[in-house]
Amino acid sequence: MTGAAQRDQGADAKRSLVAQIVAKKTDKYAEAAVYLDGQAWSEAEGLRALIAETRRSEIMDSGTDALAFPLKSAIPGLERQLMELLASLKSSEVLFTFSALPDDAYDALLNAHPNPDPELLWGDDFPTALIAATCTKVVGPDIAYGEVTVEEVEALRGVFDRAQFAVLFKASYELQRDAPAPFTYAATAKTLDSEQNLTTASDSEDSRTPGS
Repeated sequence: MTGAAQRDQGADAKRSLVAQIVAKKTDKYAEAAVYLDGQAWSEAEGLRALIAETRRSEIMDSGTDALAFPLKSAIPGLERQLMELLASLKSSEVLFTFSALPDDAYDALLNAHPNPDPELLWGDDFPTALIAATCTKVVGPDIAYGEVTVEEVEALRGVFDRAQFAVLFKASYELQRDAPAPFTYAATAKTLDSEQNLTTASDSEDSRTPGS
């Protein structure tokens, strides 16, 4: 076999390998639930906070994890209350499914929504744009929807409170970056637009500013 023929055969093998990988590759996806019963959702968030605070308090009092002594701990009872509340929330659950963008598409989206302040990762319209670009399905009570538009997400942003919208943005962001978002859930819920963008260079988009 000539050298040229060997090179052609090697190229064909590489193309075949790539084709097989492409055929089997599936996109990363994530799901996030928003609950339309805002009062019950607030109660559930309050219970979560109470459980966390109770755990810290009991650990400080006992010097060990209180769950090792369930009869002495208030946590199991609080967790049962939470599970019962979450079960009742199912009837108002709207489940959003997100599919990751290719890296170059994500970079282009990020650069298309910069913030005038170079210390901030993105502009105020970036969360809406990212959710619209990555959301592939919405399912809920009497709801079955496919991809959503920027206009639809913007309308939802006006309907949902900040905590509900933060759930969607955090899910789409962490799916895309494959790492925890550089903001806390609480901070995002309180200051979704600009202040929560503030982060250190080590936590930012690979230490890049939005326009880079």
